[in-house]
Amino acid sequence: MDERIQRILDELDHYDGTYKREAMEEAVALRNEITPYLIAHLEELLADPVRYFEEGHYANMYVFTLLGYFREAGAHEVIMKIAALPEGILDDLFNDMITEDFSWIMYATSGGSVELLKELVLDRGAYVYSRGAAAHAIVYAVVDGAITREAAIGFFTSLFTGNEAEEDSDFWSSIASNISDLYPEEAMDTIRKGFENRLIDKSYIDYEWFEGMLHQGKEQVLERTRQEMRAKLDREDIHSYMSWWASFNEGPPSEIPEYRADDSRKKAVKIKKKKRKIAKASRKKNRR
Repeated sequence: MDERIQRILDELDHYDGTYKREAMEEAVALRNEITPYLIAHLEELLADPVRYFEEGHYANMYVFTLLGYFREAGAHEVIMKIAALPEGILDDLFNDMITEDFSWIMYATSGGSVELLKELVLDRGAYVYSRGAAAHAIVYAVVDGAITREAAIGFFTSLFTGNEAEEDSDFWSSIASNISDLYPEEAMDTIRKGFENRLIDKSYIDYEWFEGMLHQGKEQVLERTRQEMRAKLDREDIHSYMSWWASFNEGPPSEIPEYRADDSRKKAVKIKKKKRKIAKASRKKNRR
């Protein structure tokens, strides 16, 4: 391996509370040369994710972001396999990236194909929030013109039999939320039954939200979703996206895109994830 590339990867892999701006700048400049090594790094993670976490590696956060930024289709398969890892290790490795970033990275590396995205959505053993991210990547595929809205709505509405996840899972709430981002007109009967059958959690998203989407109209809803996708994928400056993360303490960027995904739904997801972590910690304590 070229000494420059090794130095960059070593720097990205070392977490000290600062954003590795110079290393990221070099990685972007060496895009063609470094990409195979970024993919290889993820393959090493996938080979032994528990060991990767226990050894304190951190480059996975940067590598996922870089490969998404590069729209590297060659990384899609390993990214999707990592996204299908069990909840505990995946949450340890990526934390809020799962809900905040996985969807755009999944779609950015997909080359316009939704097959692996669908496989993850259908994977009952995968982490529910990772499955939700894959579903949202399919939403991006619609507004980007890779698949039809009708095909996505048809796929999503087929996922409300009650057998797709464990009881009380957020899976159906997440799928319903993604339907709303595509304008839910044809799916309203499925949504209504989802609430009646207590598959959709009203503390996550309520029925009035869907009525509000209908009131806004299809074009406005789809355009807002399209703006969200562009804000995530069409970035000229990778630093303004990543450097202000709470883990780096650099503060928010000076210019924040006008469109943000619905904050109330994000807050609901974070609250639920926090509760899951508390419950998990309690179970570990009780086993001691």
